[in-house]
Amino acid sequence: MIQEIIWVLSVIVIMTLIYKVLPYKQWKNKRPSFVLFPKYIAQYSSSTEDIISRIQTLDFKPIGKSNKRFIRGKAFGDFSAKWIKIEILLEREKKELRVFSRFIGIIFDNGDLWEIISNLVEDTKQNSK
Repeated sequence: MIQEIIWVLSVIVIMTLIYKVLPYKQWKNKRPSFVLFPKYIAQYSSSTEDIISRIQTLDFKPIGKSNKRFIRGKAFGDFSAKWIKIEILLEREKKELRVFSRFIGIIFDNGDLWEIISNLVEDTKQNSK
């Protein structure tokens, strides 16, 4: 029993380390069917205030007072992108955002995490035209 627990914990630690070390994937317009260890980076064209407003409509809450980091979800439980703990980091100067999991790495994305970014970036591109 102890060996199984140690083995499971080791696998979780190794998978999380792999997730943390791998680079961000550039967000693309085409929804992926399967992505291993997804961490996305995407550029936006509208105002940062518009992006922040859209982030908050997706139930993300700001971390701190800078409105640079937003988080939603919980660390344990359901593994869908709707409920897993996800963080968005805004790089205002570069007009880009990063979407990732800070706690335990996400093993794969079947397009759900991609869709969160799409809801932010695609709408803002259409609104800025």
